[in-house]
Amino acid sequence: ILKGGVSPNGQILQVNQVYHLVLTATDHGTPVLSNYTNITIEVVQNNFYSPLFLAPPDQLYVAENLSLNEFIHKFEVIDFDIRDSAIVEFYIYSGNTDLAFSITTDGTLYLNKSLDFEDRNMYSLTVIANNPDTRYKVKSSSISIDIIVTDINDVEPEFVSTSYTFTFATNFLLGDSIGTVDVIDDVIHSNPYSIIGDSSIFTISQFGIISLTQDYDSSIQIPSSIEIQYDDDL
Repeated sequence: ILKGGVSPNGQILQVNQVYHLVLTATDHGTPVLSNYTNITIEVVQNNFYSPLFLAPPDQLYVAENLSLNEFIHKFEVIDFDIRDSAIVEFYIYSGNTDLAFSITTDGTLYLNKSLDFEDRNMYSLTVIANNPDTRYKVKSSSISIDIIVTDINDVEPEFVSTSYTFTFATNFLLGDSIGTVDVIDDVIHSNPYSIIGDSSIFTISQFGIISLTQDYDSSIQIPSSIEIQYDDDL
C-alpha cells in the first residue's frame, strides 16, 4: 500500500475557500494503469479568537425571596471565529458558595438555592466563557460579578415583653421619659411605634421611648394603661 499526501504549495489559503481536487494515481507497469478520486478541501479558521463579553454588569441585585430556578441574567458574548470554533459555553468558575446559582451552557444564570439576606448578602462570582472545540487550543474569557442579595421584610416583629409597667414622679415635665418598650425586628424602620387610642398625655419616639407631652399636673387624668402598636410597614 502506497500513501500520498496533499499540502499547500506555499500560497496563503483564504478562510472559507473550498477546493475541489481530482487526484490521480498512476503506476509504471505495462500497461500503465491509473485511477482517480475526488477530494474536497475546505479551509477553516482554527480557534483564534477568545470570546468577548458584551456589556457585562458589575453587580446584579436579587431579592432574597426569589423562587428557585428563577431567571436572573443572560450573559452575552461575541466570538469572531466561525463554525465549531465560534461555539461558546459558560460555567461558574468560583464564588458560587453552597451552589446558590447555576448557569446553562448558553449563559443563562438561575437561582439554584434559596437565599437569606440575614445569612449571606453578597456572592462574588467568576463566570467563564470558553470554546469547547478540543481540536484546537481552547480560548476563554472571564468576568467577575457581584450578586447583591436584597432584604425582604420577612421577619415578624416581636415585643421583648407582652406588658410593661412604668411609674413617674409628680415633678415630671414635658418631654421627660417614663420608660422604653423594645421590639425584636430584623429591619430598622422609621417611626414604627404608635399609641392606640387617646395619646394626648403621652408620645412615643421611633426608638420606643415613651414621654410626656406636657408638664405633669394633678388635674390631668392619667390613663391606667396605654396600648402600643409596632408597625413595620411604616
